[in-house]
Order: sequence, then C-alpha cells, then structure tokens
Amino acid sequence: MAHWARIGREIEASASISPKEIAEVLAGSRSYDTLSVKEQALVRAEWSARMDSLREALNLADEFAAAGRVWVELDDNGKVVERPRNTKRAARRAGGRPAG
Repeated sequence: MAHWARIGREIEASASISPKEIAEVLAGSRSYDTLSVKEQALVRAEWSARMDSLREALNLADEFAAAGRVWVELDDNGKVVERPRNTKRAARRAGGRPAG
C-alpha cells in the first residue's frame, strides 16, 4: 500500500508526469525511453513491485518435486546441492514402486 501511495503522491505533485504515458509503458504499448526522468523512475518502481510480487509467489522447489524432477541449488554456504525428485510421484508416473 505504501508503494502505491508514494506513486500516487508523486504523480499528483508533478505536472510533468503523465499517468497515461506511464500506463502505456507498463502495458507495453509505448517506449520507456520516451518518458521523462521522473516518469522512468515511477515505471522502474512499478516494475520492481511487480517482480517482487512474482518472486514471492514462485516456488520452483515445490513445482519440481511435484513433477518428479531433480534440480540443483546453492545452500547457505554457496555449495551446489542436488535436490532429489519426489520419488513416490515419479514411481507412480512410471507405474512402479518408490525406491527406498
């Protein structure tokens, strides 16, 4: 909420900012480079908020495990760790019994 309030205040406070042009850039129908420096800053803030939201909703570990896929990632010490597939689901999909 604070993010949107800040953007709204900035737009209202500046006669040089066009909400229509910002919306067009965010919709992909206008070039970012045509915006003023302040408008570009607002667009970057919006892009950042959208990316944060997408990252928060993303859980590839659960998706890979549910699909029976093996994946690698870095642990807290920067060491590469291979994560096992969900063996029960992978075995069911293959028509067999889970290993172990």
